[in-house]
Amino acid sequence: MNKTVKMGDKGDDVRALQLLLNYVPTDGDFTEAFEAYVKVFQESHQLTVDGVIGEATKQVILSALPTVSTSRNRKSIYAKVVQLLVGCDADGIFGIKTKTAVTAFQTANSLTPDGIVGKNTWRALLGAAEEVAPSGENIQPPNFKQYDKRWASVMYSNHGDKSQTMKSSACGPTSMTDIVAQWWDKSALPTDLAKKALDWGCRTHNSGTTGSFFKKCANFYKASKYVSTSSIETAISCLKAGGYVVVCFGKSKWTNGGHYCCMWKYDGKYFYINDPASSSSSRAKGTYSEVKSARKGFYCFWR
Repeated sequence: MNKTVKMGDKGDDVRALQLLLNYVPTDGDFTEAFEAYVKVFQESHQLTVDGVIGEATKQVILSALPTVSTSRNRKSIYAKVVQLLVGCDADGIFGIKTKTAVTAFQTANSLTPDGIVGKNTWRALLGAAEEVAPSGENIQPPNFKQYDKRWASVMYSNHGDKSQTMKSSACGPTSMTDIVAQWWDKSALPTDLAKKALDWGCRTHNSGTTGSFFKKCANFYKASKYVSTSSIETAISCLKAGGYVVVCFGKSKWTNGGHYCCMWKYDGKYFYINDPASSSSSRAKGTYSEVKSARKGFYCFWR
């Protein structure tokens, strides 16, 4: 795929992006209507609103892509997108012919030729650059949302309450997925972490996820260091060392009650935040005083 895809372009690259952005029709024609749709997507993710699918927009798209192979997401729109980009018949079923074509693509692009489409292969397929963090500084991890339609209505309850869904109460597992997908399991989804929370007994009856969930995650994924604290200075130290922090907020601009978010950077003035319940730019960062006054606790992870 070209580095930028824009109005006037036609073909399988455009069709693949239309599928990934849930645009209809998927006709492979980058029309004015599709450009307007892309602009809405860019605005909702605090990107430059130019209607051009370039590096920044591709990175957002990449953050939500799952692993695709003969055993994972075998029948899916993602399999169809892969087929379009490697030149296979696009029937949406990842079979042996697709695996062979993917392996050939990986070999040609100096990737591990395993026939599995993970993050690095997705980057190559979409023509996106590899993100590299400066020494001692984090890049933004995947920014999963509770309200993503793929799992928003999935029940997240320890007593069968269908009103308790991923959208309504899975901020903890969703925030933790940002870190897990960045460091340990590129294919992890919020539903995977929610299942762990349930299996580990960390889902409360009606108050979301317990703080003990994060320690269990640290142990399970073998984080080199984990600290649960109320100290904002400890949280800053973790971020400065290249770690990530799940913060529990009390009543503030982030929540009327309790809410978990993933903090990924501190630049001396602002904390940068992945809020699983919002794409608002005002909730994507907070000053030292805002975070300090709103925080109930920090769960700090060193890789």
